[in-house]
Amino acid sequence: MTETPRGLRPPAEIGLLIDLTGDPIQGVLRHPHGADKPFAGWMALVRALELALQDERAHHDRPDAG
Repeated sequence: MTETPRGLRPPAEIGLLIDLTGDPIQGVLRHPHGADKPFAGWMALVRALELALQDERAHHDRPDAG
């Protein structure tokens, strides 16, 4: 992995579990610093991603984050 330039947050790793039989798209978005975020539909996936990124930013902004 490459170094993160000073002042920038490190990259966040986010995973998707997608139900291939679902219509509309549905599944669970997972990330290491918050709760799993289930979604059903494209807009709900985008919202789950926004919430996961918010959790990741909050984690990296904490003084004890590492």
